[in-house]
Amino acid sequence: MRLNQESLHHQREERETALIALQTGQTRLNLNGIEVEVQRSEEGVRIQSEGKEILHVLKK
Repeated sequence: MRLNQESLHHQREERETALIALQTGQTRLNLNGIEVEVQRSEEGVRIQSEGKEILHVLKK
């Protein structure tokens, strides 16, 4: 149970860090030990943390 709570907290921290990176136009942000990388292209936006994709938005 505790491991699941820690995992959910970590995921929330990743999303919050990703949002800050998007809002400030940064391509890489490290906040509270959470590092995210934002990749923008003509197709959309992809955000990764620790080598895994946490968000991928495609333009129509």
